[in-house]
Amino acid sequence: MSGSLASSVQRALLFSETGVMQFKDSNQVVLEARNEVDFYAPEDLWSHFRSVELCSEFLDSTQLPLETPSAQKLKLSTTVKSPRGVISPRRGAVTKRDKKQKKQLRRKKSVDNGSIEIFLSKSGEVNKKTAHSSILFAPRGSGSSASPKESLDGAENAEELIKGIELFNTKPRKGIAHWLEHKFFENNAEEIAKFLSSIDGLDKAQLGEYLSEEDSFPILGAFVRLIDFEYMDFDLALRKFLFCFRMPGEAQKIDRCMKNFASHYFSYSQSDNVFENELAVYAMAFGTIMLNTDAHNSQVRNKMTERQFIDNTQYIEGGEKIPSDFLTDLYRRILDEEIMLDPEKSCFPEAIMKGWLCLRSRGNRHWKAKWVVLSGFSIYICKKPAENVALYGIQLDGCSVDTFDARDKTRKNCLCITLPPDALSETEIPRSSFVLLSTQTAEDLDKWKTGIKAKIYYCQKKKLEQL
Repeated sequence: MSGSLASSVQRALLFSETGVMQFKDSNQVVLEARNEVDFYAPEDLWSHFRSVELCSEFLDSTQLPLETPSAQKLKLSTTVKSPRGVISPRRGAVTKRDKKQKKQLRRKKSVDNGSIEIFLSKSGEVNKKTAHSSILFAPRGSGSSASPKESLDGAENAEELIKGIELFNTKPRKGIAHWLEHKFFENNAEEIAKFLSSIDGLDKAQLGEYLSEEDSFPILGAFVRLIDFEYMDFDLALRKFLFCFRMPGEAQKIDRCMKNFASHYFSYSQSDNVFENELAVYAMAFGTIMLNTDAHNSQVRNKMTERQFIDNTQYIEGGEKIPSDFLTDLYRRILDEEIMLDPEKSCFPEAIMKGWLCLRSRGNRHWKAKWVVLSGFSIYICKKPAENVALYGIQLDGCSVDTFDARDKTRKNCLCITLPPDALSETEIPRSSFVLLSTQTAEDLDKWKTGIKAKIYYCQKKKLEQL
């Protein structure tokens, strides 16, 4: 046979209705068919099966042994069988049937590899009947808490506990005295704060009034120190703090609360190099609340611009200059989602991360921006900020997370969340599933990866403690 294998195959396929196949190099095959150009890696036999099948027929007709170096470039396998749904060669433009068959072939390819990608970029992409058990449908992120009777059902001395809650919600000191009388806790600031933070059904306004009183200052400090601000951005820490109780209206009481918040948050944020001291955190907290009121109060006509916010808060007395990037990001976060001073109206108040991430779409494999929330032991996918009902949720129990190469030049910062193996029935073999997320920067990628890993670790630790 004269000429190389590549030229021979090219001449043979010139008579085919499919198109012309030519070799770009030893690692890639270019198949031109029906005005389309698809790049296939030769290691992936299913993606370029039609070209492999045509080459096999040509090699059989010429009796060229597969052991030759030229044939080995194709990396053909004699055991490969034709999968169902291969597109038959036809002249003319690509039809809807062709596109449907291509999707089926891609889906079969992902199943054969033992890993299935789950698409969560829009509602209706997941079938509830066949969905993975870790996927939540339309989960709620409201800040409302459970009623005392529901949360304390079956607890020891439940009647006295509920009676104390009812007393506390009318007169806080009477409730504290009732609990002390029945020895629910010892009479010290740490024990009282721990007890108040663990009870559902307390009136947030009464709790704020009690903690902010002058003689309750030690209890307030102990209560704030129980709030976990790890991995949290400044605005999310402030949202979580304001969710724990309703801020009182008196200026002196507000000042006591914010000083405790500044002291506690500064102990977490020293590694960020944003705030030089507690005074800077204290001033930024008030500046953020003022921005929140200005941006979301309908009575304010002349809204504060980003430049005005930076000029007003960048230089703080007693502290160094606050980075402009931090202030710009904070300004946009507050405009995207209002800080609800009423705890009952808060949206995902326990969230440690929120932001715009991109998810891959099923139909066209494009990436769509969604508001993603990391709260509790789950990730929530929302259409936009300030939504109490998300599109989907992903339970992180048993999951793993790592970076991912999406082979997309526009999406270099990809995160892959691998769900635990799950089977629809007892006879079905469990298959692993994964969800892809994409961040704008490598810094955001590391931050989200660290936060998700921490939640997975805490989830595993909690399960071990329950054993």
